[in-house]
Amino acid sequence: MGSPLRYPAGASVAYHALDAADATTWMSDHARLVEDVRVRARAAFPSFDPIDCWRDCNARVILRNAFADIGVTTDDGLVAIWMARRTDREFRLRCE
Repeated sequence: MGSPLRYPAGASVAYHALDAADATTWMSDHARLVEDVRVRARAAFPSFDPIDCWRDCNARVILRNAFADIGVTTDDGLVAIWMARRTDREFRLRCE
């Protein structure tokens, strides 16, 4: 098994397993999962906008609003879907 699955400190997290053994469909399965998270999260929280950026080295941000990020972190077939308070420079400047 690889390194521990990492996500932002203080995040609310849900897990989803992808079949890592099937390399031929893994990328498309992952892309469908990310799109499904985007659609469902935006339906529940309309203030979130799609974005593709990174927090730290391995936390991919897929949605963002003024206060929080929603993202995915993947390792060895396990996907952490998380929501965490923003920590980027733009957010910190706005809060001061």
